[in-house]
Amino acid sequence: MRLDHVGIAVKDWPQAVDKWREFTGTEPKFEDVSEQGFRVAVFDLGNARIELLGETADNSPISGFIKKRGGGIHHIALEVENIENKMKEAEEMGLELIDKTPQTGLENKKIAFFHPRSFDYTLVELCGPKED
Repeated sequence: MRLDHVGIAVKDWPQAVDKWREFTGTEPKFEDVSEQGFRVAVFDLGNARIELLGETADNSPISGFIKKRGGGIHHIALEVENIENKMKEAEEMGLELIDKTPQTGLENKKIAFFHPRSFDYTLVELCGPKED
């Protein structure tokens, strides 16, 4: 298991992208997740990534998070070799998954989220390796 990325919900998209671009010295990759009402700027730092999450629809999960909290760390993501096995192991431990089966996330990775109460009110995402 390793840290894959930290997702940060941002209120001012252009300002946040410019600041992180200048601070990290890296050029982000952009992805629009229009079916869920948000967009992502991915800053690859080599050993992990920062994903800036910006709303594109008023009813998106990111929009709700920003309205409630004003932005900030939305989730942390842990990469595992076999997401299905890790999900089963987590359920056996009594951890509560939001996703009962893996979904397809950015870069065609399999992903699944835990309910925040499973990890001290932190939203945790599991992600598997990229699918071909």
